[in-house]
Amino acid sequence: LKLVKRYKEGNDIIYEELEGQKKILRKAEVNHGRKLQEARRKEEKKLQEVKRIEYEARIAEARQKAEEKLREDRRKEKELQEAKRKEQERLENLRPNKGSDFKVAKLEDGTVKITGYTGSRKVVVIPSEIDDFVVSKIGKDAFKEKGITSVTLPNGLEYIYERAFHSNLLTSISIPNTVRIIGFSAFQNNKIADLIIPKNVQKILQSAFEHNKLVEIIIPGNVKRVSDRAFADNNISRLRISRKLKIVDVGARDNGVSFFIPLYQFQHSRYVKILKLL
Repeated sequence: LKLVKRYKEGNDIIYEELEGQKKILRKAEVNHGRKLQEARRKEEKKLQEVKRIEYEARIAEARQKAEEKLREDRRKEKELQEAKRKEQERLENLRPNKGSDFKVAKLEDGTVKITGYTGSRKVVVIPSEIDDFVVSKIGKDAFKEKGITSVTLPNGLEYIYERAFHSNLLTSISIPNTVRIIGFSAFQNNKIADLIIPKNVQKILQSAFEHNKLVEIIIPGNVKRVSDRAFADNNISRLRISRKLKIVDVGARDNGVSFFIPLYQFQHSRYVKILKLL
């Protein structure tokens, strides 16, 4: 009996030890499971965070592209509006100015003389008629110091008076064939580099084109008089003049000499290399 009792006690001890080990194993399994779940949870959280960051990055990239496209569309729209504005301005500049842009005086021959400019346009197109009267003359100081960058003169114009376009920003000028006289300092102090003198011009008076940027001058055969300093202070390198030209009122007497050119006619245009007689 004692042996049986000891045997049973031994088995009980072994059983308790086994149960203890089982408890330890179950606890270890539980702890491992918890750790595994925690690791999975952290991994899922990390994955969700990565997905969130990627999503936000895609959203930010899409927003940036949308903003860039919007800026580009706005830029193109602005360029289109600017192009339309310039085209409208160009078309407007091709149209003659309104008669109300000018001050005029009626003349005895039934034409008018422009005596002043009240318009705002810097590209001026002078109409051939104002209030049904032909524009035949441009009076003195009519366009002086108006900041004009371009002017179109009308057919029918005969006389451009003194200082008519003095001190503007003209770079070229086309004079109609009807013009006969270009007055004193008419185009002085501009930036004219391109000039065509028509064949019907008879007189170019004192300082008419002084202080410009002329390089070449062709004076046609009908011009009878070029006065003092008419082309002074330019950069003339090519000059063609008619044999018929007489230059008077420059200190020389009209003694029947058919061709005479004082040097100070082209003072400060000291680069004259070619003088060709037509």
